[in-house]
Amino acid sequence: MSGAPTVLAPVSLLDPARSTFHDMLQGYVISMRSRGLTSSTIESHEWGVRRFQGFVGEYPWAWKPHDIEDYTSSLLSRRRPLAHSTIRGYQ
Repeated sequence: MSGAPTVLAPVSLLDPARSTFHDMLQGYVISMRSRGLTSSTIESHEWGVRRFQGFVGEYPWAWKPHDIEDYTSSLLSRRRPLAHSTIRGYQ
């Protein structure tokens, strides 16, 4: 075996958008932690972002202003609508 270093071929991400979103959320969590927010608050905020992303089906850089209106309207039009205070908290 020679002493030459092993050269690896460049590796591309299978889903760079998903990886970027994950990294963005990790940065958001670190930011909230640095502000002294409780773990339950941080988890709640992260869950809210993930839930909204799931509803829109796009990543944050593709979100449009009307997406939040569509999302909150859907929460009000459910069989058991959420309280206005809950929706306001989501906003």
